[in-house]
Amino acid sequence: MTLRNPLLDPDPANNRMGVTTLLDISSPLLSPPNVEGLVSISSALRYDVPARALRLDRPRAERIEMRGLSRSDAERLQQIGAVVAQELLRDQALHTFAVEDLTVGNKVYEIGDITVQQDGVKVQLK
Repeated sequence: MTLRNPLLDPDPANNRMGVTTLLDISSPLLSPPNVEGLVSISSALRYDVPARALRLDRPRAERIEMRGLSRSDAERLQQIGAVVAQELLRDQALHTFAVEDLTVGNKVYEIGDITVQQDGVKVQLK
């Protein structure tokens, strides 16, 4: 599986960040064995204080569209994509901060609320 050309898709109304990317899959289990498509995944974001990590929270596959698949293969791929998003991506770290990243002068900040906005992500420092 290869992902390429990712585009961020903020969803401020639901405080979720999405990404849509082109997808290439090669598998002898598919017919045809090489297919191209599009996948969109969204997730809330949360900060894990002990690990100092920004993590995915409740990720889900919003859309999976594959060209050239039979209807049954496309449906199977949708089901697999939903499981992958929910089970394998849940709690994945997007970024882990070093103490130095959160330090200005003698003050070490903690990350507070994380809010998805249309033009980016707002992070509260406390």
